[in-house]
Amino acid sequence: MIAVHQAIWTNYFQVGEAALASGDFITAEAMFREALMVASVQALEPMHEANSAFALALALLPQRPQRAEAQQLMRRAVRIYATVENLDCQTFVSCVSSLADSYCQEDFPERALPLLKQAVKRVSQQTGLAAPHLVPLFKRMALIYSEKRYHRKADQCFQRSLQLLN
Repeated sequence: MIAVHQAIWTNYFQVGEAALASGDFITAEAMFREALMVASVQALEPMHEANSAFALALALLPQRPQRAEAQQLMRRAVRIYATVENLDCQTFVSCVSSLADSYCQEDFPERALPLLKQAVKRVSQQTGLAAPHLVPLFKRMALIYSEKRYHRKADQCFQRSLQLLN
């Protein structure tokens, strides 16, 4: 029975991804809502729920009135990703980066920094401190520190991102 639910989830998710890629946010939203419902109710692996929540958030972000719901969904995804053993670091970093960017766009960088630090810690645990996935996290931290005029911390984060690229 789980295999059937997984197939249903996969279908909704793939149609949602195609709709999102083509800019059809309405269809993407509908498909990702269904995928999230199937993942949540049918006890699929936590990664399915996290991926669905994040994808739904991405479909909602361009629709200004739904930004709060999108942030809530991204926070849900981040919480779930943080518990997964074999973390897909690229998706996790994309989710954290999107949420941090959303916070910064609303002038709440103080919400973004702890999130980014937590993500650095989680990705480091999964892949080590030399992971290339850490680069966007360090760059975002550097930008926030720079805007807050913490130039030494900004420079440290920026230098760390450069080290990872080499």
